[in-house]
Amino acid sequence: MNIEWLLGQAYENDRDSRWNSLCDEKTELSVCYIHLSPEILMKAACEAADRSPQAIELPHRMSFKDSLMYQLGMALKYEAENEYPYGTLLAETVANMLSVHLLRNYCTVSFNVNEYRGTGRHRGIDRAIELIHTSLDKDLSLEEMAITANMSSYHFARIFKNNIGVAPHQYIMNARIKKAKELLISTNLPINLIALEVGYNPNHFSYLFKRVVRHTPREYRTIAKS
Repeated sequence: MNIEWLLGQAYENDRDSRWNSLCDEKTELSVCYIHLSPEILMKAACEAADRSPQAIELPHRMSFKDSLMYQLGMALKYEAENEYPYGTLLAETVANMLSVHLLRNYCTVSFNVNEYRGTGRHRGIDRAIELIHTSLDKDLSLEEMAITANMSSYHFARIFKNNIGVAPHQYIMNARIKKAKELLISTNLPINLIALEVGYNPNHFSYLFKRVVRHTPREYRTIAKS
């Protein structure tokens, strides 16, 4: 598989783009567009790096390979194909990781990212977890959790995974499914209300629950109570 990237200037892809392939007609060609706003880059420069956002300049670059960008692109593709199980959180996490990666590796001026060097559990993570469990019915943003933990969004996502073992978006989905299971067993609430209690619309909840648990909510309730 030959994966190549093009790094373009902000807003230049507002116009239609045309691709010419050098491959033969039998070769499958896929194109992935990832649009990252300058505001997100500036925010990453202010919060995670050591330079003013005024120093950001990403020159046009063609036909280069980048394994991390490929992984991030595939994560977004999987998310879209599976009806967004993580809501907006995965996209926020990808945007933060991509911003820092671009600043580190493709900016004309070098940006050094100040990584957290502490050991053990970070106290801010416990505050974020408390917020998550009291807000499962809400669409929490990465920034809200990071503010609660008193750190930048980029550092929060990395420290959370290092401390807990999974990324914030995965932790929230697991917590929602766990609470939904408890409500299905311990109450007679209608399934559509349980969906709202854990932050999903009913149709999305049923689809996601079955994908994770391998049973629909109704099937799970019947099996668990039998």
